Amino acid sequence: MGVFAGWIEDIPGDGPRLHAVADGLSSASTEAWRIRDEMRDSGRAAPSWEGRARDAFDDELDQVCASGASLASGVDSALRAVDTYAWVVDSAKQSVADLRGRMADIDEAWELAPQDERRAQFFFLLPEAMSLLGRYHEVLSRVRSEAIACGAVVCEAVHLEPVNLDPNGNNVGELHVLTVDEMTAMWEGFDSLSYRDVRQGGIGDCYYLAGLMAVLASPEGRAWLKSCVRVRRRPRTDGVPGFVVDGFFVTVYDDPLHPEESAKREVFVDSTYQRGVNGLKPNMVSVFESAYGQIHPGGTLDSGPYNGIGGGSRAEALQDITNVTPGGVSRHQGFFGWGEGYHSEDQEQIMRALSERRPMTAGTGSAPEAHFPDAGWADVEVTINGAEQSIRIPHGHAFMVEEATSEGVTLRNPWGWNDRPKGVVKAPASFVMSWEDFGHYYGDVAIGGPYR
Repeated sequence: MGVFAGWIEDIPGDGPRLHAVADGLSSASTEAWRIRDEMRDSGRAAPSWEGRARDAFDDELDQVCASGASLASGVDSALRAVDTYAWVVDSAKQSVADLRGRMADIDEAWELAPQDERRAQFFFLLPEAMSLLGRYHEVLSRVRSEAIACGAVVCEAVHLEPVNLDPNGNNVGELHVLTVDEMTAMWEGFDSLSYRDVRQGGIGDCYYLAGLMAVLASPEGRAWLKSCVRVRRRPRTDGVPGFVVDGFFVTVYDDPLHPEESAKREVFVDSTYQRGVNGLKPNMVSVFESAYGQIHPGGTLDSGPYNGIGGGSRAEALQDITNVTPGGVSRHQGFFGWGEGYHSEDQEQIMRALSERRPMTAGTGSAPEAHFPDAGWADVEVTINGAEQSIRIPHGHAFMVEEATSEGVTLRNPWGWNDRPKGVVKAPASFVMSWEDFGHYYGDVAIGGPYR
């Protein structure tokens, strides 16, 4: 092989084997849908069966059928990804063969030059060769990118979300498969998405949602989050020109199975948690939550025994979101109540970081539990919309820090509201608390670094 042709190496990937895998997935898809249909129809085998046992059977059958449909849909998604990757590899190998042929022509032109003109001929031919080499790297980059995307889709397809039953018997980990209309609208609405649009669901991931809210609070943060998402598009099938979104590739700067500090994963998302943030009215925050749950083996289960996303570190969550190691400030314990809380230098650090538009969260979990005497709750006087009101603050909860002045700290609850001591009417999510009370109820503040 000549000098220039040797620059064009083989493209990774085996097209015929990939097509064979796609054929196998096609058969598996047909079988998966057949089994789901058989399960769905099994309820008709005993039409006269009635009563509570029948109702319980039907409820369980509905969940099994939903799981079967989710599995079959996952196989379909994997089929499309592998088939696309196979054709990309085929096309790339043909392109590389053409490029190598043109490089061989350049080699021949150089080798036919007289010996005393070869140096000049080499530099004459070099620009064309470098152009062809650049095109080769473009082809190689596309294949590698498609390989990563295919892997993410297949990983999502075989992912089995752990069952997580709440006290009412509802599965917190139940997934909602997004329609292309939903995904297209969610992506188009990303630029106008606000941290005020967050409503935590039944998953105990306040620490993560508070971090997402804090990042969303600035234009730089929203731009960073958008840079962490690639969309998968396909042509419209309704006769209207254009494309629709049929999936998201989300970069998460964490990998619980490989927990080194520099770990990251690209996760494919085309479903969100039905009982997660914003429920059945999902937005892009729901997509990030779904990606975060997918990379954790325990899904929505507790973080401790199951390695799920139910409970966790606010500082680690900020790093997982921003890829920047966060700093922080902790309350002073004081001595018999004297000197507790956040001193003037701590307050200055918090206010300065917020003026620099750095994301910030605060939590009650590291404050003394005795400060929450009502079974883990405390009734606190705060200011909401300029008026003094009482709300209930829970121990072990995370909040976004919206603002801080010499007068106090503005916090926002990821629930989207706050409980009141009495009555069923909820209080607004944002409130202002004095520095004295903030130092009493909030044990530490996590401060994200500047966006890279």
